[in-house]
Amino acid sequence: MNLSKVFRLVFPSLVLLLFVAAILASAYLFNLQKNDFVSESSYQMIVLDDGKQYFGHLKNLNTTAPYLSDVYYIRDEVGSKSSDQKPKFILIKLGSEIQGSDDLIYLNWDKVQFWTNLREDSQVVNAIDKDKEDRKKNIEASNVDK
Repeated sequence: MNLSKVFRLVFPSLVLLLFVAAILASAYLFNLQKNDFVSESSYQMIVLDDGKQYFGHLKNLNTTAPYLSDVYYIRDEVGSKSSDQKPKFILIKLGSEIQGSDDLIYLNWDKVQFWTNLREDSQVVNAIDKDKEDRKKNIEASNVDK
């Protein structure tokens, strides 16, 4: 058998094999879901296009109705405006405000600039943990008073 005959027989098989490999690789990359990047044990931060930041647990990322649960946000406490005073930031639990909203934020991906997982040693995560502890103590204390 001469070399050109072998080439004519093997080349189409190689092309077909490469084509199938490319399709499989594309399917794998396409099927990577946003949920694959969310650390379920961590809090996430989302930043909206207006600069507002929210902290909580991202859920349902691969649906048309993703949401953030157990939501907190930071408010800049406005006090006296002396130039040497450091700004004071307060962590607020969504739903603890006067309007009493649910503790969920449904997201419009068009308005989200980015999101990220927060480390356990984050100041925000530490403040959230402390707030949860304080809330639990307050509930236990109110149950004892009854």
